[in-house]
Amino acid sequence: MKRFLVVVAILFISNGCKSNQDIDKNCLTVTDIITSSECYDQTKGLTLTASNVPESSELIWSIHILKDTLGETPFSSQFYTTKSSSIVIPDSLINDYPFIDVGSVAIKNCSSRLYFRFARRVTSDSICTTWYLKEKGVSGD
Repeated sequence: MKRFLVVVAILFISNGCKSNQDIDKNCLTVTDIITSSECYDQTKGLTLTASNVPESSELIWSIHILKDTLGETPFSSQFYTTKSSSIVIPDSLINDYPFIDVGSVAIKNCSSRLYFRFARRVTSDSICTTWYLKEKGVSGD
């Protein structure tokens, strides 16, 4: 009887591991997020678009609006779910804050350790504001 229970336990554990591998194999990682290179239009908000994502995927976004580069005290942390590869952050959330962190963005039921930090850039003549990717990395490293 003990031998039978040991065999059942081994089969259960190995099947559980195989199942996790199958889920991970089906997950696609968001490798880049882009913004428009045109002047930022406050009336339209800031559009962030994730790459390497099938068109009909449901994404979970972790967005942090920051007042400084330390990122220790975010002004606002939000989680959003979208059914497309893009998200629009309204100007009312970001108009007074120079940094946005995308703490993670992943297809639903998948995980991601990549983070992206965007910074506001104003031209010397103050006519045009753009948002650009300032930093990209792996969380926890």
